[in-house]
Amino acid sequence: MFSCHPQQIFRLFPRLTRFVTLWALVAFFAADYSVLAITTTLTLTGGTVSSGSLGTTYELYTDPAGSGTLLKTGDSVLRLLDAGTNAFLGDTTVNEGALVITGTGQLGATTNWLSINGASIGGEYMGGMAILGGGSSSLTLGQNVTLTGRGSNSTTGDAAFLSVGNGNVLAGTLVLGGSQAGSYFGAVYGNTTLAGPVSLGLAVANTFIGSGNVIISGTLSGFQSATPTVIGKTTSWVASSLWLKPALNLSYSQFQINTSTNLRVEDGSALGLNTLTGANAAINLLGGYLEIRTANGASFASKNVYNSVTAGGIFVDHAINAVSVGGTVTLGTLNLAASSYLPVYGRNGFNLTIGSGAN
Repeated sequence: MFSCHPQQIFRLFPRLTRFVTLWALVAFFAADYSVLAITTTLTLTGGTVSSGSLGTTYELYTDPAGSGTLLKTGDSVLRLLDAGTNAFLGDTTVNEGALVITGTGQLGATTNWLSINGASIGGEYMGGMAILGGGSSSLTLGQNVTLTGRGSNSTTGDAAFLSVGNGNVLAGTLVLGGSQAGSYFGAVYGNTTLAGPVSLGLAVANTFIGSGNVIISGTLSGFQSATPTVIGKTTSWVASSLWLKPALNLSYSQFQINTSTNLRVEDGSALGLNTLTGANAAINLLGGYLEIRTANGASFASKNVYNSVTAGGIFVDHAINAVSVGGTVTLGTLNLAASSYLPVYGRNGFNLTIGSGAN
């Protein structure tokens, strides 16, 4: 359950009176932050239903039925509070405001898609946002998700998708990027696992934001073949990690690790197909840490690292839950920008070797 009231977190409610159209309901709402409870059955009959209204929270307590499309527009919050036992057929699209998911199954059949269309730039009341609100428990989202751009609130790092809860899981396909300037995926409080395939679009960058850890265990793929797609991890709050343990990484990408964040990786193959050097290298340390926990140190021999700051570093150790002592991790090249340096840390007798030297 999403334990905090959305009005306390997201400043989506200017004190304005707006004309409201919610499905078949038309009304005026006063300037106060009102909550409209919907307790009658919503039946989708092949068309499109939408919710709008600036300054209002809608709470849907009934299971949608039938087939059609649920379209979220306007700067309101639509909070799903139904039991999640529905199996309606149709996609859910968030173009504006926020959609809050509080239970597994609330978006209908697992073959449905959830599409979040964010803005190309950050800012209040621009773009859509979806929130997976597990709170102190966890939720599994079985639907496929497409995520493009930034969300509607700068206080959440412009995340267009925000996972709140320890143990939340996205089980379906996650498509990031499209042709926008970048996509922002947020996670706070504990671990969020991307268990399904993750596809990187043609966007310049995709950023994982927030104090929560993100674990990528599904297959990674992408469309770039010349200039690498940037996958960034950053936080505005406490330290957090991006943990790569995909079954397969076929993407041509660069991982940018910012201050107070870690990139944990267990095998060099998890870093994808990028073998470039310098500023386009597979790993770009921007104040964060590359944490290599591996039983196969030689698998990193074709992976190159670039560092341009005087913070962060590289840490090497045996694989998670292993008890081995002594080992060597071999990197391809390490390029340091002018006036920068990079600390290296090892534990349990593990060492780091730079294959072709550093400059």
